[in-house]
Amino acid sequence: MKDMAMMSEEAKSKPCSGWSALDFSRGVQPFLHHTINTYGKHSFSWTGPVPQVNIFEPELIREILTKPDLYRKPNVTPVFALLLPGLINLEGEKRTIHRRLLNPAFHVTMIFYEVLRFFPPASTMS
Repeated sequence: MKDMAMMSEEAKSKPCSGWSALDFSRGVQPFLHHTINTYGKHSFSWTGPVPQVNIFEPELIREILTKPDLYRKPNVTPVFALLLPGLINLEGEKRTIHRRLLNPAFHVTMIFYEVLRFFPPASTMS
């Protein structure tokens, strides 16, 4: 925990200029950035008594997210459940129903049309 705090303070003290989009994690989550650079994209770390598994391959992430019965989520605190309600905290059949309802909204073609809709107003703002 001390290492995490020290790395966060060090990252906050450095300017953000010159960072690429891929290097953004260095300033946002420096401990995770350090762990991935040191131990690879398939690693784990401990946050106090709780292990944290780091997986960054899209195929593995897709498998984990599409098989919720095989890969269980950790139990969350009641405060976390109140602050982030929704699909993140749902389990079992209730989660399956909500995912089926949300999937069409995040289809590639839908996102493409939304980007086209928001791009012209955003480009005129700058």
